[in-house]
Amino acid sequence: GLVAGVLADRGDITLSQPQFGALFYGFSGHPGFVGGRGEMRGLIGNNRYTLEANALKLTNGPASDFTARVGSVAVIERTVGQWTVFAGRRRFFHGPVFQDLVSSQLIADRYSGAGVRTDRGDWAFEGAWVYDSNPERTGSQRGALGSVVYRNWGGIIGLHLLEVGGVPGGHGRTLSFSFPVKPLQVDVYGEVGQGVDNDAELETYGLYFPTLYQRFDVDVFAEYGKHEGVGEAFSLVGIKQLRDNFEARAYYNRVEDANILGVAGILTFGTLGDSTVGTLWK
Repeated sequence: GLVAGVLADRGDITLSQPQFGALFYGFSGHPGFVGGRGEMRGLIGNNRYTLEANALKLTNGPASDFTARVGSVAVIERTVGQWTVFAGRRRFFHGPVFQDLVSSQLIADRYSGAGVRTDRGDWAFEGAWVYDSNPERTGSQRGALGSVVYRNWGGIIGLHLLEVGGVPGGHGRTLSFSFPVKPLQVDVYGEVGQGVDNDAELETYGLYFPTLYQRFDVDVFAEYGKHEGVGEAFSLVGIKQLRDNFEARAYYNRVEDANILGVAGILTFGTLGDSTVGTLWK
């Protein structure tokens, strides 16, 4: 992707000073963990790049070594007319699901591939050839992704299609939505459909409470998710921005028969919180 972008610039290459960001977090619960994320963004000619690395260490349980993913995100983007062309490994931000404890989104995390994205006011579209649709599964699940988003009536609705090989079934399709059921007080969101693994049923339903943010500056999400063959989970999360760069969270999660209570803190530096690379849902 970078080579193609540089060739398109026909030798007119300028390098911007990179922007750096970092995020450190800790969670007291079960499991408990500490970790961090680093990010670098910049321009090479007319090509935007984003690089991200993550590290995580469990603080209880038998597995306590650090795990790291240096290439968590490594993507090149370039604007061509009304289209954005991209290639690399990127996050999947195409739906409203917040917790996703049992992978109840069509793509739960990241994917590697190359494609195009456009935003035409009420409509947004992304289409991609996918090299690997699941970073947690051994081997590459290759195929194609299509995602269409429509914004109207005070909310957002999206249709997402994923066709991949390397897994039984391989046909995924979900519908996602986010709408205010009582403006400025209660929003409902979710994603329902079938996953690529044996056409497994996926469903997530959630509530967000803008009224609590207006009164107390606290974001509160209540979410239920189910992935056929994996499990189901309920979560209640409260988020309070204590300073510009520090966020506190409190959790109640019920995953199958396990009840988990916890608190977390997230500390950010630099430009990390400003990135919208790959975002359709906004």
